[in-house]
Amino acid sequence: MAAPEAGRPIALVEPHYPALTFLARHGHKVAVAAGLLAFLASVWMARESDAGAGGMLIGAGIALAAYFIVRVMWDIARLLADTLIPR
Repeated sequence: MAAPEAGRPIALVEPHYPALTFLARHGHKVAVAAGLLAFLASVWMARESDAGAGGMLIGAGIALAAYFIVRVMWDIARLLADTLIPR
């Protein structure tokens, strides 16, 4: 006795990657927002504590690193989107 699915053809479904598509389209804006948010958090932290200018410089470095990390993620997402998502 054969399985009931044996006679039916396999349906091809186009893949959907919503997070990848979003990051590929809006990645630069997300990177700028992440860097700006990290910088504003460092300014707030420097004002609330006794960190002063040194704390703000460290925060600016962390904000720049956050921007570049998200920017690299954006480049990878664009590469994956070109590879995986059919046009």
